[in-house]
Amino acid sequence: MKMDSRTIKTAYISISFIAALCAIVASYFHQYYLALGLIILASAMLLGGSLLFSYKYRMEKAEKLKKL
Repeated sequence: MKMDSRTIKTAYISISFIAALCAIVASYFHQYYLALGLIILASAMLLGGSLLFSYKYRMEKAEKLKKL
């Protein structure tokens, strides 16, 4: 299964959004360390997803240039 860069970007954003929502729920139940961990996880996923998206986008662009 081949995924394009836009699909990868959307997947990482949605997964990190779910982790952020879980952090909100954890803070509601006074589980502050769990909420902090989930916030760190969500931000790391956003950062990792943006780096992966950038790499994947550049590789797709390089493939298009090779075909020319």
